[in-house]
Amino acid sequence: MGRKFFRVCLILVTVYAGLLFLGCGFQRKMIFFPKKLDRDFALDVSDSCREVFFSSTGGAEINALFLKTKSENAVLYLHGNAAALDSWQKIIPFFKKYSAHSLLLIDYRGYGKSTGEISEKGLYDDAQAAYNYLLLQGFKPENIIIYGRSIGTGIATHLAAYNTIHSLVLETPYYNFGKLAHEKMPYLLPRLVLVYRFPTSKLINSVHAPVLILHGTADETIPVHHGKKLFEHYRGTDKKLVIIEGGKHNDLSKYPQFETELRAFLAR
Repeated sequence: MGRKFFRVCLILVTVYAGLLFLGCGFQRKMIFFPKKLDRDFALDVSDSCREVFFSSTGGAEINALFLKTKSENAVLYLHGNAAALDSWQKIIPFFKKYSAHSLLLIDYRGYGKSTGEISEKGLYDDAQAAYNYLLLQGFKPENIIIYGRSIGTGIATHLAAYNTIHSLVLETPYYNFGKLAHEKMPYLLPRLVLVYRFPTSKLINSVHAPVLILHGTADETIPVHHGKKLFEHYRGTDKKLVIIEGGKHNDLSKYPQFETELRAFLAR
């Protein structure tokens, strides 16, 4: 009986270890859903945008859409974990409606026409390269607004923590990625094997700028308590939390409250 019990336990442990290994090995495919675009794919540049490329670390070349206006301020937009610029370019008309600021919208390495392999450090480096690109275009650090959406909120917070900025906008953020992963798949013990950390909660108190957090109560991907907890955790005094009743993960922009609050914040 004892030997049989030991054998069953060994099998269970082996199977579980195998699941953990698979969870680790396929993390990139489980977290990121990039769409690749051919180099000659025609992005929409009809909205006064131009398509640009700039270098990041490790030889990666980053593709972006750049809307240049007469404003001295610029928004650097860091998108979510899926698709590419052919989909994300739809936000450009919205930002033109919200403000007169310039806008730089990038595809991370491994997304769209951007080259390179996805890694947490690589994503941080791509955001830094985009920030540096805006500096080269004549924007002052204190006039750059960092905007993160979904998984991009961790990248945005990292960038804001290590640079001078005008302000930080976080749409549907996670408190930290490990906590979110544990909530989604606790049986895989993600905190033990997770390669991607995105420790937003550890970084946000190094941000010395106004912060706006936008979250919906019906967010099915990143529950609203993440946004609330991150807001409470941030020790800065110039901060605002906007909770949109009924808002989901991908539809906040359809709510008038979202437009009103974002417009007011960008106009500061």
